[in-house]
Amino acid sequence: MIAENPSNRRKQKSSPRATGGAGNTFECHLQAMFVVLMLSNGFAPCLPAWSIKEIKLQGKAADYDTDDMIVFVENRDNPSDRRRLLGQAKRFISFTDGDKELAEVMQAAWNDYNSSGLFEKNKDVIVLFTGLLSAIDTKAIEWILSKARSSATASELFREVSLPRIAPPQTEKKLEVLRIHLKKAKGGEEISDEEFYLFLRHFHVIPSDIESKSGLIKALLHSLIGRYQWKEVEGLYGRAVIQVQEFNRNAGTVTRETLPDDFVALFDAPKEIIRVQEYHRDGKQAVLTEIEKRFIALANLLGAWDDGNESDQATIASLLGNDYA
Repeated sequence: MIAENPSNRRKQKSSPRATGGAGNTFECHLQAMFVVLMLSNGFAPCLPAWSIKEIKLQGKAADYDTDDMIVFVENRDNPSDRRRLLGQAKRFISFTDGDKELAEVMQAAWNDYNSSGLFEKNKDVIVLFTGLLSAIDTKAIEWILSKARSSATASELFREVSLPRIAPPQTEKKLEVLRIHLKKAKGGEEISDEEFYLFLRHFHVIPSDIESKSGLIKALLHSLIGRYQWKEVEGLYGRAVIQVQEFNRNAGTVTRETLPDDFVALFDAPKEIIRVQEYHRDGKQAVLTEIEKRFIALANLLGAWDDGNESDQATIASLLGNDYA
């Protein structure tokens, strides 16, 4: 009787309350990001610019090994055409052969990549969301994965990775780290260059500053929310975080239908659309003056401002060339 290799065994399902919603703020912020993107008609990274339809949290409850979020997008012109993003969140990770977090990620990714019912090759993607990486890891891993997707063959990738004038420092070493972890994930069996190359074409690593209040990602998310609600932007984002924490506890699936109606209603229409619609009430289109047209164009460009802030008023008055009132 052959003993089962524990490194290649799928993890047993855990209670949703044991695996989700336990204070992992990095994971929750990323999940909330996808909720905001879904409600604001935004798009998921690494996939076609299609509508986000649902976000499955705690994927192990649905037999995925990539656990934190399964994001489904849908082609508006062909609703039966769907793609998946299998997302894993690891705030601290290092691309070294001894990193246990990386070993866990690569094992889960390899298992799901080879599960035909859970992953469709050449369509779906696996994404590792991380905190900020070291400078060496950032440059080398980005180069490897981008080169894999832009190379026509495995030999092209492996030929150029060894050229110091083309690849960043330690790229060859980091590629070997990924191969070592995939070999472990395969139960110690050697992985061919072709297998390795094809897997890398589906694998993405996205460093994120999502937890930072002064970070770029948070500013962009607040800007998206601000298109719908100019006040209480941070409060609405906080509510998205609370929603995903609740869904995590129950290994739930987030859709427009499963979120509270009053929360979804806050994203019914962008404010600039509502403003323009006011000119069309009673079915009559008002004739806008040139300064009104200019104001609408600049208002869309600016996005939002504080009506009670004198500095904002002065800036807008200067841009319009007219008194703020």
